[in-house]
Amino acid sequence: MTDKSQFGIGIRDIASIEEMGAVEELQREVWACGDIDVVPRMMLHPAREVGGTLVGAFDGALLVGFAFGFVGLERGRLVLHSHMLVDESAAQRDGHGSTLGGVASRQPPRLAKDRRVL
Repeated sequence: MTDKSQFGIGIRDIASIEEMGAVEELQREVWACGDIDVVPRMMLHPAREVGGTLVGAFDGALLVGFAFGFVGLERGRLVLHSHMLVDESAAQRDGHGSTLGGVASRQPPRLAKDRRVL
C-alpha cells in the first residue's frame, strides 16, 4: 500500500526493522520521552506480525509520522487497539492534516499464516 498526498507525503506499511528504529526515534522526538517510555522495534515487529497495524508517512525517505495499533481481545471479540498516532509532516504543521489515521483504521487485523489462534 502506497498513497501520496497532495503535499508529497507517501503513506505505506512499515515492515523493516530499520524503519521501526525510525519510529523509536520519532517517539523520542515528539514526546520528549526516555527509552523506558518508547515502544521498541522489538515489540513493534511482533505486534505487526500477529495482525497489528504499523503505517508510516514518509517525506521522501524521512519518516514524518506513523500510526501503530495492536490486536487484542475485548469481551471475546478480536479488536485492533489504536495505540499511537504521530504526524510531524509539513501538511500537519500547515493545518491540512493527513490521512494516516484513516489509512490505519481501514486495515483489518491480519494473522500470519504460521500463528495459532486460541
